[in-house]
Amino acid sequence: MTSQELYDRAVSLLARRDYASGELTRALSKMTENRENIDKALSRLVGCGYLDDHRLIKHLIDKHVRKNMARPESNRRSGKKVFLWSWSSRCWRKWIWTGMPWQRT
Repeated sequence: MTSQELYDRAVSLLARRDYASGELTRALSKMTENRENIDKALSRLVGCGYLDDHRLIKHLIDKHVRKNMARPESNRRSGKKVFLWSWSSRCWRKWIWTGMPWQRT
């Protein structure tokens, strides 16, 4: 498949829900073995703002907070932390939410 076909397929996948870059890479790898075309398609998606791991992580943390923390003030005092690992730019990153604005470590 060409990078344009992979890009079109990725846009149709992203129209349904957000994907992490690694997750989308695996989905596109099932369609072709040409890693160069996959990288071109992903670069174009990032450039257009369709693929953003940072935004996805923020959304997942906010969703977790809304769902599981009915009283965020009490959780701030108790010191509970939420950890989330993400794969970005070919390395693992650890994100922490402590009741205050979330941060990357």
